[in-house]
Amino acid sequence: MDRNTKVPICGYEVVRKPEFNFEPANDSGNEPFLRTIDGVPYSGINRMEWFDISKEEMYGKLPPDIASSYKVLYRDQPYGTALLLTQRLDLAMKLLAYSNRDVARNEIIAIFAPELVPYTGQAEGDKFRFEYLGSDVVLFGSYSLLFYGMFYHPAAFLPFKHHLNRNGLFDSQAAIQQFIEFYHSVRSDRIEPISPGARILAIRIYRFRDEAGMIQG
Repeated sequence: MDRNTKVPICGYEVVRKPEFNFEPANDSGNEPFLRTIDGVPYSGINRMEWFDISKEEMYGKLPPDIASSYKVLYRDQPYGTALLLTQRLDLAMKLLAYSNRDVARNEIIAIFAPELVPYTGQAEGDKFRFEYLGSDVVLFGSYSLLFYGMFYHPAAFLPFKHHLNRNGLFDSQAAIQQFIEFYHSVRSDRIEPISPGARILAIRIYRFRDEAGMIQG
């Protein structure tokens, strides 16, 4: 096996496409809206993961075979990571097809961080089937600091706007480290502080393509 043609991954997720990652309407009368920075949406891990499946499961509306597949997903959930991943591409594609049966709002992403491997294990995928989107910055066992920090409160993170790529993620390890240091220093009632010893990961995000090179979704 030629390692140069492979991409290491921790697992797959079905998420909303960036342009469909809308904040839902709420009881305060707010309409659904898309969080962007200079018109660029976020393309990381916190994109309404498995949303259409979980919503129907909650109301008992899933067909038996889809419900069974979703139970497998939960059974194999990597403990302690707050991530719902699968290394079974067939399972991810089956749940994607169901999620997109009416409107193609979702896609498959693969993620990788060396720090996650002890929890998730490691698989490999063919490089030509993955489009690298950039790196997300994630509080281990919790949420994306990039999304819930910078995309929620862009004015507090103005020095980092020019570091975002066209997918609303980071490309530079130096920029990631600077962002983490800056996040620790932010003082705002609107931004939840993180402890100095918190584990913060740079997670690589890939968009999955089918064998013809087309984006799945």
